[in-house]
Amino acid sequence: MAWDFNAFTPVATTATQITFAFTGDGIGTTDEIQVRIIGTGLGYDPLTGIFDVAASITQLVLFDVTTNSALQTVDIDATKTTAVAVAATALLTTALLVKTDIAALMLPAFDNVNGTYSADGLTITLSLSNLSIPAGTIVVAGSGFVQDNTALGTVDTLTFTDTAIPPTVTSINFLSLHGSTEPLNAVATALGAGDTLYNVLTQFDDTITNNSQTSNLQSPSLDPGLGTNVVNGSPVFGGFADYANSNEAVVIDLSLQTVTKVVS
Repeated sequence: MAWDFNAFTPVATTATQITFAFTGDGIGTTDEIQVRIIGTGLGYDPLTGIFDVAASITQLVLFDVTTNSALQTVDIDATKTTAVAVAATALLTTALLVKTDIAALMLPAFDNVNGTYSADGLTITLSLSNLSIPAGTIVVAGSGFVQDNTALGTVDTLTFTDTAIPPTVTSINFLSLHGSTEPLNAVATALGAGDTLYNVLTQFDDTITNNSQTSNLQSPSLDPGLGTNVVNGSPVFGGFADYANSNEAVVIDLSLQTVTKVVS
């Protein structure tokens, strides 16, 4: 995904813009590419995950510092600018709680995660590695998991198995800790997933626009959110719209250079 970033480490925060370093692959480094949240009243505390009650998020910008230009913009549904800030707070506050719980697993450092989803939607096996060296596995157990879609599913337990011989196995049970399961997107955020906040912010009827290419002529993928949305492409800059995890109808209009997803 083109919009990967760590929501707990903003580079800069003002009342109208919160800036994050890009953490994804393929289009630039953390120094070259930024993710910017635009709006009003954007009080945000990364230590608590709480946006100010008056926060209104109107736009997301994928920004190339080297060319001083916006690669993509997402115009948030004008009727949901406050709702997405509330939803972001709900995700991040829960993720911070889960992050505290996960400390009990004593996870090693890792820089890559490969997930294998069970056919019944009850488990996800995460294979961890660091510098291409295996670092252990985490079995995420719960229900409602859908391949590569962290917006769906709830988690009961996490079980970490390290690479020692014999291996050490450590588990945490959210039902025991909190009296309830936890949403998969919050658990994924706590484990370092970089796309979960973007998915929450783009869950309504938004407009995504392809504006330019990077300095090395890369065109980041256009990633539609969960709602009915329009993707404005470009015959000049290329790129592609990624609907890999979408089951809704998609309408392509080559004359307008648009792709529209309609959620019934």
